[in-house]
Amino acid sequence: MLPIPFAALEPDLIEIASPFAIPSRQPWLLVHHDLRRLPSIKLVQKWIVSTFARL
Repeated sequence: MLPIPFAALEPDLIEIASPFAIPSRQPWLLVHHDLRRLPSIKLVQKWIVSTFARL
């Protein structure tokens, strides 16, 4: 499952109606302790956080 704003960016995805309500959940971002200081990991973390903030 993807939030609609994310799914809308991919034209090959289609929305399928759900017969039940999708529960609301707070997203978590987990990173392995040994990898969290890598510049590439930090960049992806920043992108994920900023993208969710815009939703």
